[in-house]
Amino acid sequence: MLILDNVDLTSVQSCLKQLQPLLDEARYSEASKLCHKCLKKWPGENSFYRVKAFCEIQLSRWHSCLQTIGWLHGYRVHPSIANSKTTESDNDSVKESIKEGVKIHYNNDICCWLHFEQSYCYYKLGKYKLGLKTLLMCYNNLPPQDLLKSSHGHGSVNQNKVNEEELYEKSDLGSIIFNDKKLTLLLAQLCLRIGNFKEASDIYSKLKLKGAESLLSINRLSVDLSLSSQYSKDNELLTSLVKKIDDHIVERHDPYELYFNYACAFVLLDDVIRAQDYLDIANEMLENELKQEGADLDPEEQVEFANILAFRAYLNFKRSNFELAKSINTNLIKTFINSLDVDQATVLVSLNNQLFFGYLHIHNYHLARLIRDNELYRVEPAEVTSMVRKIENLIKKEQIYRKFSDSELRMIHGNCIWACLSSGNLKEAHRYLENFNRSLHQKDLLLYKAALMCVEGKYTKSISLLRQAITQFGDHRFVLSLTKLLIKQIKYKDALSLLQQNQSQYQEYNEYYKEYHQLYVKLCILLGLTNEVVSVLNNYINNPKSGCDEVVRTGCNYLENNGHHEDVVKICNYLYQRDKTDLSAKLGIVYNQTFLNESFIEMDEQFSNNAEELENEYKITYNIGEEENVGKSKARRRNKRRNKKPKNIVGNPDPERWLHKHERYLHYSAFSSPTGNKPRGGRICQEVPHKDQPQLILLNQLQAQLQPHPAMLRGKVKWLDDSSHFYSILTNYTLKLAINHLMSIKFSLKMLLMQSS
Repeated sequence: MLILDNVDLTSVQSCLKQLQPLLDEARYSEASKLCHKCLKKWPGENSFYRVKAFCEIQLSRWHSCLQTIGWLHGYRVHPSIANSKTTESDNDSVKESIKEGVKIHYNNDICCWLHFEQSYCYYKLGKYKLGLKTLLMCYNNLPPQDLLKSSHGHGSVNQNKVNEEELYEKSDLGSIIFNDKKLTLLLAQLCLRIGNFKEASDIYSKLKLKGAESLLSINRLSVDLSLSSQYSKDNELLTSLVKKIDDHIVERHDPYELYFNYACAFVLLDDVIRAQDYLDIANEMLENELKQEGADLDPEEQVEFANILAFRAYLNFKRSNFELAKSINTNLIKTFINSLDVDQATVLVSLNNQLFFGYLHIHNYHLARLIRDNELYRVEPAEVTSMVRKIENLIKKEQIYRKFSDSELRMIHGNCIWACLSSGNLKEAHRYLENFNRSLHQKDLLLYKAALMCVEGKYTKSISLLRQAITQFGDHRFVLSLTKLLIKQIKYKDALSLLQQNQSQYQEYNEYYKEYHQLYVKLCILLGLTNEVVSVLNNYINNPKSGCDEVVRTGCNYLENNGHHEDVVKICNYLYQRDKTDLSAKLGIVYNQTFLNESFIEMDEQFSNNAEELENEYKITYNIGEEENVGKSKARRRNKRRNKKPKNIVGNPDPERWLHKHERYLHYSAFSSPTGNKPRGGRICQEVPHKDQPQLILLNQLQAQLQPHPAMLRGKVKWLDDSSHFYSILTNYTLKLAINHLMSIKFSLKMLLMQSS
């Protein structure tokens, strides 16, 4: 074991010989300390800076590595100058010797200015733009600078700050190739993290490394998949990738990451079954690699299984295996939530998916109903708060949120807000909005605030806020959300005028086209506008992508009930002529033409044969004798209530004689007379009870009447729609009902006081 107090510091070569065995034995901490001692004696020797920076990177001491680079370039105080015993002349000699260490930029294609080390530290700290700027400075022969702007700077040799825009203008990222290959690889990875997929793909296509073809092919495949995800699933790049995947033959020595990326490619093509097949191959390859290394296959010990499990949960959800998907995701969170070796971005995805499995951000209405009705997918309020807090802590870290696109971050924020609203935790929703007020998009912020006001019962403020958002942005979501809220408030005419004013925005077929026309038809039905329903349906079916879906069925059902069979036949005939395989349209014509004199299509043999086959297969016989007794139960003999009216009535009858015994105010022993004897008979002929008793009874009644509804205490929410969930309203007593209770109590108090007097 090397004792640092007894090291030989007589020459640079002797120090390098002592460092070599420390590096071979991976004793990086001791090697770093020895380099620190050597730098105090030889501050101008560049090799000690490089070895110390390498040791700090191996120990994951990113800030310490940046400090070492600062010593070399003079923007951090050197340890040889920090000594108080040194004079100014000594400090000047140290600075001159430091300048000798940065005279040469490249030595045998190795960057002696430590640009790679500084850029890699920024990369690991999540400062991707700073890392890219460092590499561009290296490409333009500029020395490193303190880009973090730390407070430790005490005067830099390079005082002139480089403008970032000038660096980007002078250099084309896709054409940059360094002499040092690791700089080029780091540049491609930084372009991938920032989102410059095209530049990263160009760099990988030009790069050639001996003995690392598999690594380059995997990295280039992942970059190409990221680039193709920005376009439609029929793009040329994705099609060429799928052809290469089909031509590839599975071999045992292939890394598991290759097949993991193959699974990602088929997810982009919506081929979930083939994606799951390649994910199974990736899992098998990973197990074989671990067996060859003699490692344990326990998922708790191997963090590589985390990404595979998260991907498997997603694929099971796409295949509608909701229960299996949630169980896999739950086990993943329990296993890796406290592991620091797992990529924290994977943990963030798993937590977000757990909220998603709790029916919190689902756009498909039927899927929402299916999951909502199952108790397995409900998330407790305490569990929601815990997961939202964990997501909030992860998403604040720059090295984590940089890995997600803007749309993905908006989805995560939306899931957290809807989770808090659905669990009834409004304070948590307010706190979340305050923390991410600046990072959220203005559109999303207005929508979340409107949702919060709606759940709190402030419908007028919510409507005004949505109208402000429509005026400011004119987004489709705000129009549809405000329409549904107006329908809920029984303001049908206002909702209809709103849809008519924004009709021009819904002429093209998109995700909001169907929902807009569905709301339009619903409002026309509520207002009884039959002719308007016909015009809306005609406008809807003119789009070639529309069919005999829920919008057409709802409108046609209303027209059939009102006797407009001719209009229904015209609509269904138009759809049937466009698509001869549309059986719903054909059945609509066959049914409604029976009410008309004109026949549009004849009943073909297929319908009649199917009807005969069904009739022959399922024969139903009726027994007339038994049918008469079906549904008839034996007459139950009711005992006639005997007359309890006394024969000789003395005085006025008891006004509470029709109430149950426990509802009469003289029933309990607490309401006995002051003498201790329980009164008998009616209220008028007995002693007047204590003067505080009626008031006590009324206060107890008031307290019982004004208790909140149990559903409000449990924080349950009634879901009203399929896309914008913010119109969810807590079920509770209305103000009108509470006022009626108070009026009835006040009236009974007056009656009691009059009778007692």
